[in-house]
Amino acid sequence: MPPETGVEGEAARWHFHPGSEVENNPLFAWPPQPMAVLNWYRAYWLVISTTTVSLLVALVAVWLWAPQLTQTGALAPGWI
Repeated sequence: MPPETGVEGEAARWHFHPGSEVENNPLFAWPPQPMAVLNWYRAYWLVISTTTVSLLVALVAVWLWAPQLTQTGALAPGWI
């Protein structure tokens, strides 16, 4: 058991502060920086990660199991 078992010891151990601030998406920065925005999305979406895998699985699921848009034009029990 560690020597600091009180509430203060636990709070000090879990109170983490990163060294630098978290950067926001440059899409919302002023003045606009198109290359920074493209680099941001390229680094986030064009790598194999849980985000891209989830997006691909969702797109395949919609393509396979969702009804055609012509069927969804009228509310009917057959496609719900």
